[in-house]
Amino acid sequence: MPRNKALKGGSNSLRKVKIKPFNKPPTLPPNFYEQTSSELLQGTLNVLERGRAQDQPKDQSSNLSLQNSYNAVVNLVTHQFGPRLYQDLRDAMQKAARQVLPDDAKNEATILEFVQTQYQLFVDYLLLCKHVFLPLDRTHLWQEDGQMVVKRTMATSHTHYTLWEVGLCQFRDRLTELKLDDRVYEDWFQMLEADWAGHYAQRSLLQATWHMWQDLHLLPLIMTRLQPDLEVFLQRESQQAMEGSGGYAAASFVAYVYEKWMHMSYQWTFLPKTWLCTLLEVHLLLPHLHADWLLASQNFYPLLEQELLHQPGGPTSPHKSSTPAAAASTGSSYNQSAMVKLWMLAGRLPNGYKQVATCIAEYARTKGVALVQQSQPSTATPQKKSASNANHHTMIADLLELQQQLSRLVQKLPRGTDHIALKPVWEEIVNLPNTTPTIAESLAKFVDQILKNNKKMDQYALQQSSSSASPTMGLASANNSSSDLLSRIISGIFVHLQAKDIFEAFYKRDLAKRLLWNRVVSMDVEKQFVSLLKAECGAGYTSKMEGMFQDVDWSREAMSRYKQTLPMGGGGGAGITTGGVEMEAQVLTTGYWPVYPQYPHLILPQSLKEPQERFTNHYKTKYQGRRMTWQYALGHCIVRANGLGKNKNKVYELVMSLCQALVLIQFQSTDQKLDLPYLKNAIGLDERDEVERILQSLALGKDGTRVLRKLDYDAEPNKKKKVRSQVDDRDKFTVNMNFDSNQRRIRITNIMWKETKEERVKTVEAVSRDRLYMIDASLVRIMKARKTILHQQLIPQVLEQVKVPAQPNDVKKRIESLIEREYMERDAKDRNRYNYLA
Repeated sequence: MPRNKALKGGSNSLRKVKIKPFNKPPTLPPNFYEQTSSELLQGTLNVLERGRAQDQPKDQSSNLSLQNSYNAVVNLVTHQFGPRLYQDLRDAMQKAARQVLPDDAKNEATILEFVQTQYQLFVDYLLLCKHVFLPLDRTHLWQEDGQMVVKRTMATSHTHYTLWEVGLCQFRDRLTELKLDDRVYEDWFQMLEADWAGHYAQRSLLQATWHMWQDLHLLPLIMTRLQPDLEVFLQRESQQAMEGSGGYAAASFVAYVYEKWMHMSYQWTFLPKTWLCTLLEVHLLLPHLHADWLLASQNFYPLLEQELLHQPGGPTSPHKSSTPAAAASTGSSYNQSAMVKLWMLAGRLPNGYKQVATCIAEYARTKGVALVQQSQPSTATPQKKSASNANHHTMIADLLELQQQLSRLVQKLPRGTDHIALKPVWEEIVNLPNTTPTIAESLAKFVDQILKNNKKMDQYALQQSSSSASPTMGLASANNSSSDLLSRIISGIFVHLQAKDIFEAFYKRDLAKRLLWNRVVSMDVEKQFVSLLKAECGAGYTSKMEGMFQDVDWSREAMSRYKQTLPMGGGGGAGITTGGVEMEAQVLTTGYWPVYPQYPHLILPQSLKEPQERFTNHYKTKYQGRRMTWQYALGHCIVRANGLGKNKNKVYELVMSLCQALVLIQFQSTDQKLDLPYLKNAIGLDERDEVERILQSLALGKDGTRVLRKLDYDAEPNKKKKVRSQVDDRDKFTVNMNFDSNQRRIRITNIMWKETKEERVKTVEAVSRDRLYMIDASLVRIMKARKTILHQQLIPQVLEQVKVPAQPNDVKKRIESLIEREYMERDAKDRNRYNYLA
């Protein structure tokens, strides 16, 4: 039940409450603004003063109540005292700036440290003002151009300042008034120079001062002074490096620039990195990236050679560490070589990559041309000629090594494959004109040298892989390098050859010798190399070489079938005929193999005639319609010699050619003395030079192979005289009674194995004739397709189609030849136009 009895009677008993306004509006206390603002402004100044005195820690240096002060500011703003309070607060800030930077601040010795300390005090004061006067800052702004306080609205401009900005302006104006800004900048720049020189200046003070300028909006002014000062400083450093007392040290300068680039990037982080590094690159590095300084051959080549000689085990990714900054992020910034540092620094300059890449290509050209020229034979003395021949054998290996070193360098340099083009350089080197022998011939001889000698192949392979092998690489890696040697020959030198036809001619002759005289180390390696040639030049290039392999395989199978048809000899071996001679025959297709000299009148002993006739009858019976011609120049045999030399009981097996064996068996007794004309008639050789070469190989060969002794006709009995190398018809030959060798099987130098000068000339002439046919075919092909063409258009098209070296004069001669043979004619109205004759 309600306690109020008035409610019992229902709604009619309710009373209405009326609120009436004051009869007189309330007023503020007298001097409210003056008293309140004075307490607020003076309280904040007292905090600043006690902070300067450092009597106690900053967070306990004031008894000012932040909550009460905040409420007081709210009341003042509410009662429309905001503009007046804002103006008074600005004056207080100006006074505070004068307190932290008094008039005697000019006399401070360490002005940089002093200004920074006072700035921190002033910033603490501004932070306190911002917290206390936050309601004022939210509702009012200072308009700089009108020097008045305005209400804060949504539309503001750059001339409207907040309380924080107003306070910083007072500190900036005070610095300018006392002219301390110039002194601060000068001391700051001196400290920056000291830090550059490695004196480990206070980088925190440098950074704090820079941030102070940024807060005070002084950076545009500072930058206008800092940039020219830095330019002058860097130009002075660059000039000092050029005028060094000990001469120009390229490696030291590159390391110096790289170190300073890293220092600017990662120690002076407060400065704009892009702008700062650009200044260093333009004013310190760019003057040296010139043909007179860093890019001069005497300065650049040592840097490059140092890199090539000390290359690490494996190449880095071409897209990693493309700049010094990226290299630092991978942790390998200071471990880079001078060449890599120069490349990364130059890449930040316009055309920097191109300049360094041009120098690398020029080094490759200079080095490659020098290697080729060193291998050229000298006609001064026989000793120099022998030395040049030795250089000729190693020239290809040196070129491959140089190429591999530069290839690893290109892959190691960031984006090196995009900017360094060495293909034109290698094409120029391997196609140098007027070289004797040509690079193509030298390459063919080099390949022959390593394919017939497994030790030399391993030697060259390990020599080129040793510089790139890391200490942890084992034998398996060395074997892989050996298997890759032939691939490097193809991709490194052969692909750049223009005279591939010369290489084909000499390589085919050497391949035939290896196959016919059993000098093949590995048939798989031989076929692998031919397959590489086929992949590069097509099936037509290697068709005859593949035919040689087919003949060898077919001959092996044919001889196996032939031996099965022979009766068992007295010795129990298949194919042993009367006299103890076993014959192996190889059937060669005429079009695949080179042309060898014919010895139609060669006189064979009866022990060789019988197996020869038996095989001839077997072959003609089994393969009717085929014509067989015996190539005695390619024959070789093993001769067992008893009672030869000092040890009469020792049996030697002499591996020699058929012609050498026929000469040797003419000496039936040790006291026989035979001359060249007699031996020539005895064996049935028509050419005297061939007989002379046979006698030279038997009597004047290496030690341990001289089974015959040469007696000069003009030799005096009691005087020692060196035996002449030429053979006269009056010279006598006899069995060498002093012959001795530790080996049981002795290989006598084969006269057909070594290529004579005449054979080389014939090979080159044959290639030249083939080139004329190629030019003729190209001319006819073009004329047949075009029917009529101008001379100026015909010559370039022919040179483009002919894949071998040819000159315009060669094409002109073939045009005249085709005109004479009525394949084409000159136009009657235009002498520069040719017409095709169907």
